[in-house]
Amino acid sequence: MKNETIKYTKDLLKSDIIINHLNSLKREIIKYAKDPHVSDMIIDYLDSLEYKNKDQGEIEHIYVVKFLEWLGMRVKDSEMRNLGYIVPKFNWYCLNKKYRGKYVRNNEDLIYSDDIIIFYDINEAREYKGNKIVCLDSDIYLYNIEISKEFTMPRYVHGCITLRESIIPEIFIMPQYVRGGVDLGGLTIPEGFKMPKYVDGYLYMRYTEIPKGLIMPQYVGGNLDMEEAIIPEGFVMPQYVGCCIDLKGVTIPKGFIFPKDVMGAINLKNSTIPKDFVVPEYLSVVYL
Repeated sequence: MKNETIKYTKDLLKSDIIINHLNSLKREIIKYAKDPHVSDMIIDYLDSLEYKNKDQGEIEHIYVVKFLEWLGMRVKDSEMRNLGYIVPKFNWYCLNKKYRGKYVRNNEDLIYSDDIIIFYDINEAREYKGNKIVCLDSDIYLYNIEISKEFTMPRYVHGCITLRESIIPEIFIMPQYVRGGVDLGGLTIPEGFKMPKYVDGYLYMRYTEIPKGLIMPQYVGGNLDMEEAIIPEGFVMPQYVGCCIDLKGVTIPKGFIFPKDVMGAINLKNSTIPKDFVVPEYLSVVYL
């Protein structure tokens, strides 16, 4: 293992790659290396290297990412941000050269397609009558109000959306992509309600009445909170949840389908569970 790790590290940190912030790299290694002896050995090796100045001391972080993944770590957006990379707003329409089709350096000027128009106020976005795809770089806050049937959402929102305890019109289409969180707490969701396809943050549906046939987002990057929600038969959860799921006090219906991938715990405390209900084996922690 030692020889293999040294060889791999040498391959990644070639002589022309300069790591000015060596202490930061060491902290990452200590944090994520599976074997502490491997961590110590790699740090000793890094200390023995002589680094030359290149690109004013910027780190070639892609080598660090490859190294951490080799150690078995799933590198998330937050780790990439610490390493100097960001996911640009409205990423699909960003024309910059991207690392892994997603990340750009945090000091780059962003270039966008002419197909979109970016607004910073929801009212201005709603007044737009052109043919470009509307993107909103702002939160949408509609708490405890009756929403007009004429109200239209932008296609993409880089921010959070709050509709908690509001009255929703029978036909209501949410943005396709929400970079922040979505709060639908306390709603009676109508049958004509269309959920986002991707929610990068939390999805809050506590005390929410969910109609039969509602299609949930494919991806929820944060917590999914459905405490005491009313869930119909045949309900299908998002395919991926990046943190925890709270189903406390819920009556689990027949045909309930769990996500394919959950990164955190699932809370089923005080829930009513069918006799034939089986918790999938891939769920690492479940609170019953």
